[in-house]
Order: sequence, then C-alpha cells, then structure tokens
Amino acid sequence: MCWKKGYEEVFSRVRVYTKFHKPVGCRSVSGSATSSRGCMEPRICRSEDSRLDNCKGNNRRRYGKSFFYDEVSDPRNAENNMNILHIIRKSNIEKFTVYDCALFLNYLIKNKKNKEFNGELKNVNRIKVSSSLYREAISKILKNILTYKPRYVFFFFNKFSDLRDFNSLEILFLHMYNNHLHYFSLYYLTEIIYNIAILNCSFKKNEAILKNFLDYLTRNTIKENKNIKMFEKKITNKVHTQLKSDSQKPIYIRSFHGRGGYTTLNHYALLDGYTSLEGYKALDRFGGHTKETTSNGKNSTQKLRNKGLIEESNEQSKFSVASLSNVMMYKLIYSLAKVNHNKDLVRELFILLVPYIRYMIQNKNYVYSKDRNDMIVKIIWAFAYLHVRDINLFVDFSLCIQMNLLELKLEYVKIVKKIYENLLIFDELLLDRLEDRINHMEKNAPEQFSYPRKKQFKKKKKKIEITDEIKFKLKRKKN
Repeated sequence: MCWKKGYEEVFSRVRVYTKFHKPVGCRSVSGSATSSRGCMEPRICRSEDSRLDNCKGNNRRRYGKSFFYDEVSDPRNAENNMNILHIIRKSNIEKFTVYDCALFLNYLIKNKKNKEFNGELKNVNRIKVSSSLYREAISKILKNILTYKPRYVFFFFNKFSDLRDFNSLEILFLHMYNNHLHYFSLYYLTEIIYNIAILNCSFKKNEAILKNFLDYLTRNTIKENKNIKMFEKKITNKVHTQLKSDSQKPIYIRSFHGRGGYTTLNHYALLDGYTSLEGYKALDRFGGHTKETTSNGKNSTQKLRNKGLIEESNEQSKFSVASLSNVMMYKLIYSLAKVNHNKDLVRELFILLVPYIRYMIQNKNYVYSKDRNDMIVKIIWAFAYLHVRDINLFVDFSLCIQMNLLELKLEYVKIVKKIYENLLIFDELLLDRLEDRINHMEKNAPEQFSYPRKKQFKKKKKKIEITDEIKFKLKRKKN
C-alpha cells in the first residue's frame, strides 16, 4: 500500500466537527500526565492482568512485551532509523500494540537526537518526514494509535512532537479534539497547547478547530477559577497605587539607602506625569522560608485547601489551576501568549491569574524554578506581550530576576531590560543591576567574528518570538 493511500485511510478515521461532542464513557482525569520521554507510564506499567511491573531504567521490562523488541534492539538495527522504518513497513503484522508503537518511536527519537553519532551515521538517522519510507511506516503506526485509549493517544502526541512530524500531530490533534476532548484535564490540555506553540503549528487546513480548542481551554479556565482572587489576602509587599493594568503612565521606582537598608514599598506619589514608587524591601529579607512553604520548600496544596484558599467540591474541577505545578503554569502562560489567538480573552485570563502568580512567586522565595531560570523571563514576556501591566506583579518579577540574575544568560538579561523599559516601568535598582550585568558579561565574552549578512533572507510570515519588541507607547494628551 503506497503512503498516500495509507494517509488517506488514517484521515478517513478522523471526523471534523464544528461543535464539541462528549464521547460516551469518557471520564475526567486529574493528576499528573504521562511523561513525554522514556516509559509510557513513568512510575508503573500495567499489564493486562492488572499486575504492576516496575520498569524504571530497564529496557527489557519496558519493551519486553513488544513482539519486535529483539529485532529492533539488535545492534545492526538499534542505531539505524532506516532499518527500523524498514522493519515497520515490511512487517506482516497490522495490529501493533501500545508497546510496539512506543518501542518504534522511542528508538527513532533517541537515534535522531543522539549527538555522539559520526557524520555517516548521523545522516542515516536524520528522519525525512516527507520520504515515502517514513510515511508508509508511520501510517501503519497511526492507524493503530487512533484505536487506543485517550491517555495513550496523548502519550504518542508528545512523541510525534519530539519527532517534529506536523502531519501526524495534526491527525492526532483532530482525533483528540473530536473524540476525547472532555476526557482531558487542564494538565493534559496545557501540555497539548505547549507542544503546538513551541513547534509553531498552525494547522492551516484546520485553523478553525485549533481556535475552538484554544477558546475551550481559555474560557473554561476563566470560568472555573474565579475563586483564586482570594489569594490577594495572602500577598505581601503590595504597592498601593491607583493605576490600572492598562494605564500607560510611566512608573518610576526609586531605591534609597537608609539606616535600615532599603525603605519598604509603602510610600508613593501619584502625579499627572508619572508615578514614583520609592524603594522596596532589601533582597536579603526574602532569604527565609515563608509561612506557606513546607519544610522541603514546595507549595503545600493541602495547606491551601485547609485555609480555604482553594475551594473544591468532592471532585476537583478539571480546570483548576491548583492542579498545575509551577512548570505547568509556565507552559500554560507562555504557550497562550505565543500562539497569539484571541488576545482579549487570554488577557482576561492573565489578569485573573495575577494574584495566584504573585502568591506562587512569593511562596517560593522569589525563585520560580531552580532548574529553569528562563521560565520566569518567558512569563514576564507573556504578560508584557499582552500588556498586562500590573505594577505589583512586575515588582515581584523584579525581585525574581534579581535573585537569579547571576544564573541568567546574556540574551535573557537583555530581554528583561528591554521589557521594563518598553513598558515604562523604570525600576532603578533592577535596571542598574541589569546594566552592570550586561556590561560584565559582554566584557568577559569571547570575541565574535561573525558579521551581519549582506544579502538578507526573504521575509516569511512572522512568528511570535520572545525576542520581539514589546510595543507600548505613551499616550499624549490632546490639546
């Protein structure tokens, strides 16, 4: 069967609707999603007889249930994607199990990303998604994936995002949208939209469905998280100003050295031309753990429930932001801004999330993520891109950046400085430290020998990037 017929058969299984249809027998899912790397079930693998097999770090246990394990793991095939694709295409077996598909895709991804291969082996493992061999092999896998349970369809959606196979991603996205949309919680939906945003998938033939999916995600998140405004009661270090988030007056935050260090952020002067917020707490004051932090430094959701900050029924809402970790919250915010759809609706969600984001930041001692310092920069960019100019929030962002300034790359330091300047938030202490850090890093950076390209590339459709300039112009008074 040629690859065209294979793809036509796969597309024939996907029905396109303009409205949401809840499939019979589907249930909501809460908790963490499956990992996009490694095993399908990060903690356990369930066999058909419901017994549990630990599979961490053991390929035999992980893939041993696959009929193709011995053939694929053979040294002649294990590091050769061409051979693996030939195995799939030439196989007389049409019904692949979940373990078969996971085995094939994991080996394809591992070989594609392996940087230790030499030039010849690297070329063999470079997957061309437009080749007939790849299309014929993948069409056999897709036909089987579309018959699996929703959680496995989601798992393989992440796998194809690692392969950067946009055609397969579109097929699986349409299948999940039409058949399993109401099965997934906010956690799963966030992972889906993050993969779409990172890969800049537009799904040109199905743009309307993608827009409906984004509206479904955003509207339900807004609807079911009205209670997070209660977090305003637990926020410290407030700046009491009368400015609205859409105000375009410049803000001047001046720092002064007093006998007791920096003055607290409770003195301000609101003038016609600008607002001056004089000083804020010294960074050393935030070294200790806050009251809402557990002994290991992580946010205790149970404590928040006991204190009434998170209202929940017997079954927690599928769209509760309390179910998201700080990493997943970053993925939700950054992807919605990067997709650039229905800005007014997304902006409404961002404004709603402000007190919750501030509480998360303060509760983590102004260190949003120890492993990924770029997350806080991308969150700042997302709020700035949608012009959510909440002064209290950007003061907390400022403290986050200063706490992690030495860990940030030069690119991100410049981005933060440009954002604050373009938003007309002139935080004296932050901007001074950013300027000093930029000068220090540029001075010690190795000399670059690259020069601007004489003949510029042809202009293509603009994609939303974090390096884009935030346009926020000051409105002049009319005479």
